[in-house]
Amino acid sequence: MSATTSPQIHLVADGGELLDVFDVVTLTEHSLRIRTGWRFEVGEELTLRITSGGAITDVRARVARHTRAGDDVVTAIDLLEQQPVKTVITG
Repeated sequence: MSATTSPQIHLVADGGELLDVFDVVTLTEHSLRIRTGWRFEVGEELTLRITSGGAITDVRARVARHTRAGDDVVTAIDLLEQQPVKTVITG
Protein backbone atom coordinates (compact mmCIF):
# COMPACT_ATOMS: atom_id res chain seq x y z
CA MET A 1 0.00 0.00 0.00
CA SER A 2 1.20 3.46 -0.78
CA ALA A 3 0.35 6.73 0.93
CA THR A 4 0.05 8.32 -2.53
CA THR A 5 -2.87 6.17 -3.74
CA SER A 6 -6.51 6.89 -3.01
CA PRO A 7 -7.79 3.57 -1.70
CA GLN A 8 -11.33 2.79 -0.66
CA ILE A 9 -11.52 1.63 2.94
CA HIS A 10 -14.57 -0.04 4.47
CA LEU A 11 -15.32 -1.51 7.87
CA VAL A 12 -16.27 -5.19 7.54
CA ALA A 13 -19.25 -5.76 9.84
CA ASP A 14 -20.47 -9.08 11.22
CA GLY A 15 -21.89 -11.08 8.34
CA GLY A 16 -19.46 -9.50 5.87
CA GLU A 17 -21.40 -6.29 5.20
CA LEU A 18 -19.11 -3.43 4.07
CA LEU A 19 -19.75 -0.13 5.83
CA ASP A 20 -18.48 3.17 4.42
CA VAL A 21 -17.90 5.02 7.71
CA PHE A 22 -14.37 6.45 7.31
CA ASP A 23 -12.98 9.73 6.08
CA VAL A 24 -9.32 8.82 5.52
CA VAL A 25 -6.81 11.40 6.75
CA THR A 26 -3.65 9.38 6.05
CA LEU A 27 -2.76 5.81 5.16
CA THR A 28 0.67 4.20 5.38
CA GLU A 29 1.78 0.61 5.19
CA HIS A 30 1.32 0.14 8.96
CA SER A 31 -1.23 2.72 10.08
CA LEU A 32 -4.39 4.59 9.20
CA ARG A 33 -5.71 7.90 10.52
CA ILE A 34 -9.43 8.55 10.05
CA ARG A 35 -12.32 10.77 10.94
CA THR A 36 -15.60 9.00 11.60
CA GLY A 37 -18.90 9.54 13.34
CA TRP A 38 -18.41 6.15 14.97
CA ARG A 39 -16.54 5.96 18.28
CA PHE A 40 -14.36 2.91 18.53
CA GLU A 41 -12.73 1.88 21.80
CA VAL A 42 -8.95 2.11 22.14
CA GLY A 43 -7.69 -1.47 21.79
CA GLU A 44 -10.75 -2.57 19.81
CA GLU A 45 -9.92 -4.86 16.88
CA LEU A 46 -11.55 -4.26 13.51
CA THR A 47 -11.57 -5.91 10.12
CA LEU A 48 -11.10 -3.45 7.28
CA ARG A 49 -11.35 -4.03 3.53
CA ILE A 50 -8.95 -1.91 1.48
CA THR A 51 -9.39 -1.66 -2.29
CA SER A 52 -6.51 -0.03 -4.15
CA GLY A 53 -5.19 -0.36 -7.69
CA GLY A 54 -7.29 -3.46 -8.41
CA ALA A 55 -6.20 -5.29 -5.25
CA ILE A 56 -8.67 -6.10 -2.48
CA THR A 57 -7.17 -6.80 0.94
CA ASP A 58 -8.77 -7.58 4.29
CA VAL A 59 -6.80 -6.15 7.18
CA ARG A 60 -6.97 -6.97 10.88
CA ALA A 61 -6.52 -3.66 12.68
CA ARG A 62 -6.48 -2.24 16.20
CA VAL A 63 -7.60 1.20 17.37
CA ALA A 64 -4.50 2.88 18.84
CA ARG A 65 -5.69 6.30 20.03
CA HIS A 66 -7.95 9.29 19.48
CA THR A 67 -6.57 12.81 19.06
CA ARG A 68 -8.81 15.84 19.58
CA ALA A 69 -8.29 19.33 18.17
CA GLY A 70 -11.33 21.41 19.08
CA ASP A 71 -14.37 19.54 17.78
CA ASP A 72 -12.26 17.49 15.36
CA VAL A 73 -11.36 13.93 16.44
CA VAL A 74 -8.86 11.84 14.47
CA THR A 75 -8.60 8.13 15.24
CA ALA A 76 -5.29 6.32 14.72
CA ILE A 77 -5.53 2.67 13.73
CA ASP A 78 -2.63 0.20 13.60
CA LEU A 79 -2.76 -2.19 10.63
CA LEU A 80 -1.74 -5.59 12.00
CA GLU A 81 -2.22 -8.41 9.52
CA GLN A 82 -3.15 -8.28 5.84
CA GLN A 83 -4.89 -11.01 3.88
CA PRO A 84 -5.25 -10.57 0.09
CA VAL A 85 -8.83 -11.25 -1.05
CA LYS A 86 -8.63 -10.67 -4.77
CA THR A 87 -6.60 -8.93 -7.46
CA VAL A 88 -8.48 -7.58 -10.45
CA ILE A 89 -6.38 -7.60 -13.61
CA THR A 90 -7.40 -4.98 -16.14
CA GLY A 91 -6.25 -4.38 -19.67
